[in-house]
Amino acid sequence: MKIATLIGAIAILSQLFCSEVSAAESLPRYKMVDLGTLEADSSWTLAINENGQVLGIVEDKGTKFPFLWDEKNGLMIIEMTGFSENNLYLNNKGQIAGCRQDKNGTNQVFIWDPKQGFIDVWCLGSESHLAGFNDQKKVIGQAKVQGDNFQHAFLWDAGKAIDLTKELTKQIPNSWRHVNATAINNTGHVAVTAEHPVNINGYQQWRYKSFIWKDGFFYAVWPEKSLESSVEIRAIDDFGNILVEVNDYPSKHYCWFVSQTGGFKAYLLGWADRIVNQMPTNLESLPGKLKRDAEGNYYYGYGVDPRRLFNIKEPFYNHEVCIRAQNSKGWFVGSAETLSRTQNAFLAIPEKQP
Repeated sequence: MKIATLIGAIAILSQLFCSEVSAAESLPRYKMVDLGTLEADSSWTLAINENGQVLGIVEDKGTKFPFLWDEKNGLMIIEMTGFSENNLYLNNKGQIAGCRQDKNGTNQVFIWDPKQGFIDVWCLGSESHLAGFNDQKKVIGQAKVQGDNFQHAFLWDAGKAIDLTKELTKQIPNSWRHVNATAINNTGHVAVTAEHPVNINGYQQWRYKSFIWKDGFFYAVWPEKSLESSVEIRAIDDFGNILVEVNDYPSKHYCWFVSQTGGFKAYLLGWADRIVNQMPTNLESLPGKLKRDAEGNYYYGYGVDPRRLFNIKEPFYNHEVCIRAQNSKGWFVGSAETLSRTQNAFLAIPEKQP
C-alpha cells in the first residue's frame, strides 16, 4: 500500500515537473545587446521600430544628444540642440519627429531623416508637445493657440497644420475643451479625446468622449451607457483595433479592447497601455492569452514580466532595469543601472528556440 502511494506521489510530482519544464521552455530567452555610450556618462532608450532601429539619449557632463542605433551602423549621435527629450518619436523609416526651440525661443515641430537631416520644420505657439508620428510623416500633438486658454489638438501633414479642435467643433458642435490627439496609426487614423459638459443632478460636470478622425471626419468609438461615462482612447494599431479606458463614475473603471470590424472584442481585467500583434498588453508584460471568467466574459490574462527572462549579469549591470519600448517582433529596449549608478542602454532580442 505504501509502495503504491509512493509510486502515485512520484507520478504526480513527475507530471508537475514536466508541466513546469514545458512552461519554462515555451518562454523566450533573450540575447542582450549593449548599445553603448560612445564614452559618454550615460545612455538610455526612448523607442524601437519594426526594423530594429533604436532611438535614445546619451548624456555627457550634463549635455544630452539624441542617438539612433541599428545593427549595421551602431550608435550614431544626432547633432541637435534645444530639443525636448519627452517629445521625440521614431517611425519605421528611421525618421524622428520632435519639438525643439530655435535660437529665438520659438517652438518648432521637426522631422529628421538619417540621410537628409532636417527635412521639415514648422513653427508653433507656446506649450506645444507631440503625441505620435507615423510612416507617412504625419505628426500629431497639442499646441497653444492665440485667444484660447486651452491647447488645441493638431495634425501636421506635409507642412500643413490641421486644427483638430476646430474641426471637431465644426462637425460635432459642443463646448469641447482639453481636446487631445492621443495616437495615430500608419493608415492615418487619429485617436482624439475631448472633454464635454454634462448635467448631473443639476450640476455641470465634465466627461471625456473619444473619436477616431479618418478621411476628414470624426467617428465616435463608444456608445456611453450614461452621462456618468468618461471615455479615453489609449492606443490604436494599423488594423483599427483600439484600447479604450472607460470610467463609469463614481467607482467602476474598465479597459476595453475594441475591434473596428468586430465590435467589442474583449474586456480587460487590469490594465493595458499598448497593442502588440493585435494583442492588448502592458509594456512590462509579455502578451497573454484570451481567457473567460466565471461569468462568461472574455478578458486577456497577462504573461510573465520579460525582465525576469533577461540575461542581465553582474558586475556590468545592476538589477535596476527599466523597459521603455517594444516592437511586434518581441524586441525590448531599455536601460539598466551600472555599478557606478549611471544608465546604460540595452536591446533585448528573443533567441530562436532550438
